[in-house]
Amino acid sequence: MYLAEGSDWFWWFGNDQDSGDDSYFDYSFRSLLSEVYQSLGEPVPDFVQAPIVAPKVTAPSRPMAGLISPTIDGKETLPDEWTKAGLYQAGGGSMARAEDVMSMFYFGLDAKNLYVRVDAKGK
Repeated sequence: MYLAEGSDWFWWFGNDQDSGDDSYFDYSFRSLLSEVYQSLGEPVPDFVQAPIVAPKVTAPSRPMAGLISPTIDGKETLPDEWTKAGLYQAGGGSMARAEDVMSMFYFGLDAKNLYVRVDAKGK
């Protein structure tokens, strides 16, 4: 219990702090609380399982540069239809070459619609 009461835990959870790995401190703190309940022979409450620190939002690989209105007709996309769309790329890690990217998630909108496009490729 004394480990969980240590003041350093609460220092890491402030909005003005960033440990560089807040999710680790969050998990570790909640694990200590779980062990306190278990050592007392009590069930671990559900709230102990819920993260305290919200996960960081991942920035897109390319933000939206303007409105788009692509033609959705089941055919190939035209070269300029998605150039202003935002883009998330996934796969291969930060050191990956462009040809190692496994999938791309495009997003954009116009005055009436939200558009989403997913390009996936296997190796």
